Amino acid sequence: SFADPRAHYDSQQQQSLNERTTSRTVTVRNVNSFAKAVLLEQFIGDVRVRAGGESACLAALDLGCGRGGDLKKVANSGVAHYCGVDISRVSLEKFVDRVGAMMKDVGRAKHGVLGKELPLREIILINADCWRDCLDSTLDAERVGSARVEELGQAWFHLVTSQMSCHYAFESRTSVETMLRNVSSRLCEGGIFVGTIPDATKIVAAHRAAMEQTGELKVGNPLFQMEFEPSEWAKVQAHHDLWEGRTVRHPGDVVFGVSYKFSLIDAIDSCKEPLVHFDAFRIMAKQHGLALCLGPRPLIDFANDLQTNMKA
Repeated sequence: SFADPRAHYDSQQQQSLNERTTSRTVTVRNVNSFAKAVLLEQFIGDVRVRAGGESACLAALDLGCGRGGDLKKVANSGVAHYCGVDISRVSLEKFVDRVGAMMKDVGRAKHGVLGKELPLREIILINADCWRDCLDSTLDAERVGSARVEELGQAWFHLVTSQMSCHYAFESRTSVETMLRNVSSRLCEGGIFVGTIPDATKIVAAHRAAMEQTGELKVGNPLFQMEFEPSEWAKVQAHHDLWEGRTVRHPGDVVFGVSYKFSLIDAIDSCKEPLVHFDAFRIMAKQHGLALCLGPRPLIDFANDLQTNMKA
């Protein structure tokens, strides 16, 4: 059976440092972490130029921040004001522990802004559902960043990031609308939204191939497993052209609430993961004033590009 992501991340067992470093998924995690660091540094750099250069005091909103795995990446790119929002209170408690550890490590940083001993000025964490709750009033009430400026009274951000979490909004059209409102309503002019999501087209193609070869709606290896319930796969089959990358129109409500089950050893156990129809995402984002400036592009490409440039 599916595990609802809202309950799943509260019930996860915390791993020790030794368990994390000896896990069979450590290489996968490290590669993903490095690629996200490159991605965020690239776009925070772009925003910094638009905001006035090295002296710009940047603010970032992290939707679905979890336990704070991206905090150091954002800080090392020079963000001064950070606000993280997550549905899991347990994850946010672990985030607080991570902040304490990061502050101790600042003096040992060798690169980026942290290497110059310029840590974040502000970290605010908010326990809320980014896909069901409109965050405007909460951000202002918490006096995040610019909300403390009397002339503004509102929290504004140069960057909104949601790494491997905004796909959960695709449980319904309403939750996607709420997510996009939270992204766009306080994104300042020239600001950027950076999100990463699972590639639905590849997921569907892999399951279709597995079904033809083995008769099972299951794919994976010793590290991960993905599986569709027959009722969920029937939704894909009923509109298969929409999931094979052959449409650029808004496909309607049939692409929302289509989920598969995902497990990653030592990390995720049968969690419900909604598919994201990218054209629907792009069209809805445009309705909220967001224009696509890059993508969709595999996350690993950012790491590969950096390695190629370093060799050149």
